[in-house]
Amino acid sequence: MFDVDQRNTPRRTLRVQATLTGRDGSQLVVRTFDVSVGGVCILTEQPLPLKEPCSVTFQVYANGVRSTFNGDGRIVYCMLASTHFKSGIQFDALTPASRGIIEGFLAAAHW
Repeated sequence: MFDVDQRNTPRRTLRVQATLTGRDGSQLVVRTFDVSVGGVCILTEQPLPLKEPCSVTFQVYANGVRSTFNGDGRIVYCMLASTHFKSGIQFDALTPASRGIIEGFLAAAHW
C-alpha cells in the first residue's frame, strides 16, 4: 500500500488550475495542491482510478517567468478529503524541460 506521507523529494505548495488528460484523451479540470519533481497532488470532485496513466498540465510562475509544465505519470493514491478527493500522481521520467520547470519553482521558494 502507498503511504501518502512517505516522500522522496521536497514538495512545495502550488494551488493552480490544471488539466488532467486520461489515456483515452478525456480531459478534466482539476486544482493542484502541491508539487515536486517526483509528482503532484491534485484535488478533484470525483475519485480517480488507481494506477491509471495520465498527463497533467499547469502553469508555474517562478523568478519572473511563467512556464507551462506537462508531465506524464500515473495515479498512485486517491482519498476523500472533506468535500473533494485528493489524488497523487507519480511522474514517469520527466523531460529535461519539464524537470527544469519544477526545479526552478522549488528553488524559488521562500521558506
